[in-house]
Amino acid sequence: MYSNQPDAWQPVSQLNRSDADVSIIFLAQNTAAYTTPVNDPFFSAHSQHTYPMGGYNGTIYSSDHPVTALGCVDQHQICNPNYPGFNGDSIGCTPLTFANALFDDAQTIGFSDYQLAVANRFLQYLTFSGAIGDAIYFRGASALRANELQVALTSPGLPDNQWVIEVSNWFALLLVQLQAYVVEYAVGPSHLGHLGTVLKFNFSSEKTVCDSQMVHSVDGYQNFSVLGVSLIIALGAVIIITGFVIDKVVGWFQIRIKKGGYGRLSWQLDDKLQLQRMAYEGAGWGQWRNCNKSVPIKEGVADLGQYTNEIAHHPSIFQFVGQSVDSGGVNGVQNGLPHGQDIDQAKERSSNGSGST
Repeated sequence: MYSNQPDAWQPVSQLNRSDADVSIIFLAQNTAAYTTPVNDPFFSAHSQHTYPMGGYNGTIYSSDHPVTALGCVDQHQICNPNYPGFNGDSIGCTPLTFANALFDDAQTIGFSDYQLAVANRFLQYLTFSGAIGDAIYFRGASALRANELQVALTSPGLPDNQWVIEVSNWFALLLVQLQAYVVEYAVGPSHLGHLGTVLKFNFSSEKTVCDSQMVHSVDGYQNFSVLGVSLIIALGAVIIITGFVIDKVVGWFQIRIKKGGYGRLSWQLDDKLQLQRMAYEGAGWGQWRNCNKSVPIKEGVADLGQYTNEIAHHPSIFQFVGQSVDSGGVNGVQNGLPHGQDIDQAKERSSNGSGST
């Protein structure tokens, strides 16, 4: 609640601070209990209760008050190390005050437009979400570290400074939220809701601040080096292209200098397509061209792939009928394969297990 609004809540003089943001946190422990007395002023529990438990009487302690209150005062200031202080100090700082007043005070300590743009980014967060009360807003009992020890509404006793532990945790949460706000300024908000909008920059200095900030984002954005990626792509492309053409380039040079002919021939004939071509030629399957190149081509039309029975002891390619291999002078029966009979009859005998072996 804001006391400067008409018909708003009017605090007592002890709480009415014109130089700070005041938050009041109320704690109602209800039926929460402790196994030992609690002396912390915020969680004070000394009301003793006895109850039967496993054949003997147990003792627990409940809250001393239905509701306890904790007041927090938030004050902020901004300093410029290159500006002389008002009291002769070497560093100029604004007076400690509430967050909204810093927008005007920041302009009195010699900031440039760029520095003011940076300061305003933080002040916007402090104005809307920077008070202690904002760290527990909507969180309820989950904002308390004391609840981490509680089982079935009962917990061991708390230290005498538990309220300090709680406030320190709330302050740490505010710092985490501030860091998230700084990141979202550069990468954009993670969730705008139904009514949220992204506003354009009002001043060029604000755009300069945004453009100069680089942060790591895990929400679909990755920072990377353009030079590094370019080098990887370029070197990778060179390696791939070299792998495709190196054998052709080396072979061309071998032809020009008339050296390494046998090695080049071995390289070509050891390729799987040439090995397949030589296997078919050995079985009498017609004429071939491009026999000294990467891809040999069968002359004419032929149904390649005629094999003996796959369960035979020595499966191989059927010997072609009615044609011999000119280049090798291969005639007659080779490797014990059927020759001189119709290929269909040979296939039928092979499938019946009566083919020649």
